[in-house]
Amino acid sequence: MAMTTYPANCHCGRVHFTATLPDITTKPVVRCNCSICTKNGYLLVYPKVADVSFISGEDRLGEYLFGNKKKPHKFCMLCGTSILIDFSYSDWDAEREVTAVNIRTFQNIEEIMPNLTFRDVDGKNKLQPPYSPPPPPPPNDTERDTFEPSSEMTASWPVKARARERGLKSDLMTSAPALWERKGKTQEGRSTHGNLAWDDERLRTEMAKGGRGGCRKA
Repeated sequence: MAMTTYPANCHCGRVHFTATLPDITTKPVVRCNCSICTKNGYLLVYPKVADVSFISGEDRLGEYLFGNKKKPHKFCMLCGTSILIDFSYSDWDAEREVTAVNIRTFQNIEEIMPNLTFRDVDGKNKLQPPYSPPPPPPPNDTERDTFEPSSEMTASWPVKARARERGLKSDLMTSAPALWERKGKTQEGRSTHGNLAWDDERLRTEMAKGGRGGCRKA
């Protein structure tokens, strides 16, 4: 079967990649109704892992985990575009051979969309454990500036702390669990880096242990 290479990118352009697979108009695209696919508006195709190649920005991808936490959902940390689902840790051998790619990232996808067919998947009733919407943060919460979410909301970002911005001798690559935070007043002992807020105390502690720090999305 003839293969087609689709150039793709996130909205801000930091992440560029290609996905090579059979013409997506020849096979139904998966449209799942599970909680994460619904929230992100995923339309998914499944190229082989080796057929997804990053041109730039792979190190700018964040990860979101929920449920059994075996399938990281990767997104651009700057613009938030949902890129793909990584099946590397799946319990199914066949699934580990492919990557679920969001075709909404494909360039000029709006021109291809009228020619697509879709296969609706009832992920909402199949995925375990069932998704339960987390509660909102307490109203008028003046005691703390962060919202401690359920474990389903835990996420992590591989982020590089630039030496010139952090007073370090060399750049520091981090990959530590982070928690979603509400935007609010600046906290003592924390400083911002773009849309990320670095936990200085944790950063110093982890550096002393061997060079890994922590960050939280602000």
